[in-house]
Amino acid sequence: MNNARRATAHSFLALLEAMLIASMLVVLVAGTAMAGKPTSSGGKKGGGGTTLTATVVVAPSPVPAYSTFTITGCGYKPNAGLQFNLYAPGGTAVWGGMADANGCLVNGSGWANAAGSARLDVLEGSITKVASISFTIR
Repeated sequence: MNNARRATAHSFLALLEAMLIASMLVVLVAGTAMAGKPTSSGGKKGGGGTTLTATVVVAPSPVPAYSTFTITGCGYKPNAGLQFNLYAPGGTAVWGGMADANGCLVNGSGWANAAGSARLDVLEGSITKVASISFTIR
């Protein structure tokens, strides 16, 4: 490879690395800004002063570290798409789920990483937080 190609390849890789770091910083800052005071599920005030309208339960309690846990709850819009946001030691995870025709969670589950305090928020349509629960990972 000649020097010009080597320099171009090096510049391109440096640019990709800078873009990756910048995107990671945006996610980190956004996650930190959104990680407000944990709230309980159902009828309690959540972030932004909204009243949560659904319930969410995590089992087992406490959740063993590095294992799956079950998510149940009702009070969601029937057949609605849901977003789960997990704020836990070791990182933040986001994934999707569904409510059934009765407005209850369908086959909800998540993955617990390192031990510590965690919070799971459930959003309808990835916009409106309708349930939240704080729990322990051991």
